[in-house]
Amino acid sequence: MVRGMVVGAASLLFAVSLAVAQQKADPQQRGVKGQPIQRSVLLSFQQDAKRRSSGLSLLGIGSSYRSQRRGGEFLLRVGALFPVGDTEDSTEFIGELEWEFYRLNATRLSLLVGWTEVTHIPAPGLGEEDTSLIPILLNYKRLFSRGRNPWFITVGIGAIFADDPISVMDLDDDWSFWWQVGVGVEFSRRWFLEVRYMAGENPDDDALPSVFIGLRF
Repeated sequence: MVRGMVVGAASLLFAVSLAVAQQKADPQQRGVKGQPIQRSVLLSFQQDAKRRSSGLSLLGIGSSYRSQRRGGEFLLRVGALFPVGDTEDSTEFIGELEWEFYRLNATRLSLLVGWTEVTHIPAPGLGEEDTSLIPILLNYKRLFSRGRNPWFITVGIGAIFADDPISVMDLDDDWSFWWQVGVGVEFSRRWFLEVRYMAGENPDDDALPSVFIGLRF
């Protein structure tokens, strides 16, 4: 009887040991079988990311402009403008400060404030006079190309202030409507060139074509 009990206990212990061994082996087998599934999910994610990247490239958005950063950069410009009106000087200096307050991929929104002086004769028989002009514009900019030298277009609308009338430009000593369009190229992360056409309600008299070199900081 004792012998039978010993044999039965041994058989039970063997069965329990075998069951435990199988339970330990199953997670490993499931892990091995699960590896192809994990690879499949990873490959699917990578392919989806490539498709999104290709879509951005077709839109002309470079890899350096895919961030979701929101504003915070300033642009300082200096340049020359060429009044189309009958002013005394054919070339004038202009300086501008621009704040990019919104940036999303290749889109920029900014606020621009500039300053220049125009030399003119206020009335026949009078001497030359320098009148300050202060344009304030809300600008939209779009970046293109993913190469080393991205280029951009910009349009803006706002107002310009003249501290004295400029008859040859048909500007009063007050605020007047002002707009601009331009194109430029970035030849480094900080430096860029830009050509712009600015004007008001009478482009034949008040237009100010201009060229700038700018610094981003």
